[in-house]
Amino acid sequence: MTQNGKVISVEGDKAKVVVMRRSACEGCKQKNLCAGVSDGCSDGKPVEAVAKNTMGAGVGDEVVLESSSMRVLGMTFAVFVLPILVAFAAYAVASSFLQTKAVYIISVISFVVPLALLCYLLNRAVKKNPGIEIVKIIKKEI
Repeated sequence: MTQNGKVISVEGDKAKVVVMRRSACEGCKQKNLCAGVSDGCSDGKPVEAVAKNTMGAGVGDEVVLESSSMRVLGMTFAVFVLPILVAFAAYAVASSFLQTKAVYIISVISFVVPLALLCYLLNRAVKKNPGIEIVKIIKKEI
């Protein structure tokens, strides 16, 4: 996955880069014909990202960022799918032993606790290794 951005600060071997968030409609050829498209669908919003500065980019440089698609998919699975699977498993186990409303409480707790733990652990992992790297300097700021 690649995206262009502009370096706003450099700290050691990492750079803070502003990128324009892509909308879900950006790559669609039918976006102008779609009834679900709002006026601002293709307008991105600026987002700050921390990237490994392997190219030695400086403040003001326009750069190309790259991240592993597998890493993004893995984090998406961990945050969105895994907690739901754990909650369903907890519901199935709890409902086989209990016949009360406690089954629902156990399911909710088994959803919220792993989700919070996963978010905390992923946040720590991303701070250590952002997984985003500057691979090219498009325009050097003079």
